[in-house]
This record gives sequence, structure tokens and C-alpha cells, in this order.
Amino acid sequence: MATDRWESLNRKQQRGLTPFCPDFLIELRSPSDSAPSVEKKITQWIGNGAQLAWLIDPIRKVAIIYRPGRQPETLLDPEFLVGEGPVSGFRLETKRFWA
Repeated sequence: MATDRWESLNRKQQRGLTPFCPDFLIELRSPSDSAPSVEKKITQWIGNGAQLAWLIDPIRKVAIIYRPGRQPETLLDPEFLVGEGPVSGFRLETKRFWA
């Protein structure tokens, strides 16, 4: 979340559930999640203002990158994911998810 949005909240709002969508999120699909339901949830986050979302799906051994205004990008068994936009410079090693 951008600093200016966070600072616009009062102390009570900062301590509770904020009314904002995160700028970046990572969703790890669990065995009990269906792929379509998780993909739909991430699409809703992007539609509500998230700038970047990663779906890590160990069942299918894929990572799917979501960005506003673009088609999701599917990576098969990537070694790592590299952040951009709100998390530029962040790098997540993903090999452990595919084991």
C-alpha cells in the first residue's frame, strides 16, 4: 500500500482492517483450493487496485503473474520470481514449492 494512503488513516483504522486493497499480493494455492476459484480471487484483487499479484500453484507447478490491463503471465516451474512496480527489487526463490 502506498505510504500516502496509509498515512491518511487514523490510528484506529491502522490497527484494524484497512479499507484498502494491497498494491502487491502473493497467493499460495493449497490442495483444498480449486485453481479457478483462486484465479478468480486474484482477478478481483487486480480489479480492485492491486498492481501486482503472484499465484504460486504447487499442484500444477506454475506461477502466474497478474498485472492490471494485461493478460496473466504463466511460468512453468520457475526457479524464482522477480518483483516489479510496488515490490521492485524483491526476489522470491520458488524451487521449494515445486519439490
